[in-house]
Amino acid sequence: MKYSLDTEFLEDGRSLTLLSLGLAAEDGREYYAEVEGVEHTRANDWVRANVLVHLGKSPQAIKSRAQIRSELIAFVGNEKPVFWGWYAAYDWVLFAQLIGDFETYRQELPQWPPLCFDLQQASAMMGRPLIVPRALKHHALDDARWVMSELQRLGL
Repeated sequence: MKYSLDTEFLEDGRSLTLLSLGLAAEDGREYYAEVEGVEHTRANDWVRANVLVHLGKSPQAIKSRAQIRSELIAFVGNEKPVFWGWYAAYDWVLFAQLIGDFETYRQELPQWPPLCFDLQQASAMMGRPLIVPRALKHHALDDARWVMSELQRLGL
C-alpha cells in the first residue's frame, strides 16, 4: 500500500517542530492531525501567512503527539507500506520522530521501511520534473492528496 505524506512545521535552522501531518493512502483513506501545544510565536512570517492560517479549523484534529503516534500506527497497520512525499526529507524526519527513536521504530514496526521516496526526485530522474500548482495551500492533507494524485498520474 502506498501512502503519501506531508507535514507543516516550524524550523529555525537548528530544530524542527511538527505542526501538522497528513497522509493519503492509495485506497482513498486519509489521516490528518495537528499537534497540540505547539508555540506558534516561533513561526516566521512565511509560516504565519501560509501555514498557520489553516490550523485550528478542525478542533477534533488537534491531538497529542502520543495520540497521533497511536493513530498513525493503526492507520497504516503492519503491512509493508511504501511512503512517498514531495521534498520529503524534513517530512520523513518529523514522521519518524513521532514513532520514536530508530530502535523503537524497527522493533515496533518491523514491516515498515525506514525510508520515504521523494516524488520530486523521482519525477526529475524520469525526465518529467513536476511543478507544484499554485493552488496548493500548504495544508498537510491537501498536499498529501496532491502527491498521491501525481503518483497515480505518473504510474508510480
